[in-house]
Amino acid sequence: MLSGMIDAQTSASPAALVAVNVLWVGLVVAGIVFMIRRQRRIDNTLDPAYQHAPVAPAVVVERKFQYRKVNERRLYRITYRVHLAHGGHFIGWEDKYLTRFSGAPAFAVGTNHQVAYMPGSIEVRALPRKR
Repeated sequence: MLSGMIDAQTSASPAALVAVNVLWVGLVVAGIVFMIRRQRRIDNTLDPAYQHAPVAPAVVVERKFQYRKVNERRLYRITYRVHLAHGGHFIGWEDKYLTRFSGAPAFAVGTNHQVAYMPGSIEVRALPRKR
């Protein structure tokens, strides 16, 4: 009964089916690329409150897990020794969600980072690294 309903006039040509499938695969790939680029842009932006703050080199002196996890990212309190331009230094900190295998090793104890800080506050923000 089904074979009687499908004939040459109602079926699509093979070229049209191939074109539709190629278009569908292209849309899926473009969507995946868009989501990856969006996530990288979110990861590589500085907190707006620290956009024009002074920048100084810092060394991680402690990284402590805060027992909170969201979407396979763990919350860490990262403590820095921030070296100021005039020769002084202070201890600053930030809370940061890091992935276990790629983010956490980048903020291991002893690693160097550029941080933005607000004078008079001990809270800092690590600048995103250039890719």
